[in-house]
Amino acid sequence: MPLAPPGAANLPPWRTAAPVPPPPPAPPPVPPMGWAPPPAAPVEVRVVVDFDAPEPEPEAEQRDFGWLWKWLRPWRTAIATAVVVIPFPAYGHSFTSAWAATLHNARAESLSAAYLVALAAAGGAFLVDLRRPAWWTRPALVIAVIGGTGALGWYDPVTLVTGVRP
Repeated sequence: MPLAPPGAANLPPWRTAAPVPPPPPAPPPVPPMGWAPPPAAPVEVRVVVDFDAPEPEPEAEQRDFGWLWKWLRPWRTAIATAVVVIPFPAYGHSFTSAWAATLHNARAESLSAAYLVALAAAGGAFLVDLRRPAWWTRPALVIAVIGGTGALGWYDPVTLVTGVRP
């Protein structure tokens, strides 16, 4: 601790004592008999400068996903989804729920036929929307994809992997 300020009274004893000097450093070890340090020699410094800068690493290839955004056409897809998902007031079902019910009934007849019809409808709607987009192709694609879930069953993955049927 530092010493107390001059003229300070009523201080604890550790503040009034003089600081203890650090112990002196240990003497260097004595070399054995017959040993002497090597004579001083000139030091040679070599500087090597490489003027060939390393090749910069190639940048990661930037992928352009503009085509995906262009194909998705978010506003057209959102409007088409809203139109085909909202149920009709008089009927109580939407286009997608009607397609899902149709596939569910086909599932009762034949499981593989329901999946085949659902995949064919979704694939066909996708190809038509991709090749010749029109006002009706995006709603058809939404109906085929969302309504295609009517062919799905919760136990189908278990049956596919294990072969066990409910």
